[in-house]
Amino acid sequence: RMVEQKPAVSQVSQGLQDEGWTAAASEAEDGTLSRLFGENPPPRVAEVRAKRSQWPTARVFVSGDLVYVLYFDPDGKAADFSLLKR
Repeated sequence: RMVEQKPAVSQVSQGLQDEGWTAAASEAEDGTLSRLFGENPPPRVAEVRAKRSQWPTARVFVSGDLVYVLYFDPDGKAADFSLLKR
């Protein structure tokens, strides 16, 4: 639903933090993924790598063993996401 509504980065960040998610990174580069998943990342990390090449901005949030990666278009509006389990 969030992608359909296309909220801005700040709106998404605030909304997720209000729901108990913790902001983990302002990008989804390999260093961040290694820090979050260690030496044995889940197969869906490949999805994150593919999507980050499509969208100029990403934000990473964590809650327990879940990692939520949100991607934003050039206008800073929500465009896609990946949800991974650690």
